[in-house]
Amino acid sequence: MQTLKDLITTSFAFANMADDEKNKMIEELSGIAIQRTVIRALDKMNEDEVKDWQKTMADDANPAKVFAYLEAHVPSFYDMLREEVMRLVDLAAEEGIK
Repeated sequence: MQTLKDLITTSFAFANMADDEKNKMIEELSGIAIQRTVIRALDKMNEDEVKDWQKTMADDANPAKVFAYLEAHVPSFYDMLREEVMRLVDLAAEEGIK
């Protein structure tokens, strides 16, 4: 399975960026894609699942824990994540950023 970093790296043109700037941009885009996907995933959950999500993430919402939880509870999580990256690509193209 392609990682989020790989997906972003292949979806955006970073050729003219220095490595540190490229890595910062990949991290920012990853965070945005994850946030957007979490919102969509929560919309797919029923009230009890949302409460369980809140309880599970209350103490520690590190990325690995977020991914593991959503992968287990939202079967289409990775598809939604890819869709959000593609939406970011489209938004960047509209703004002439890509």
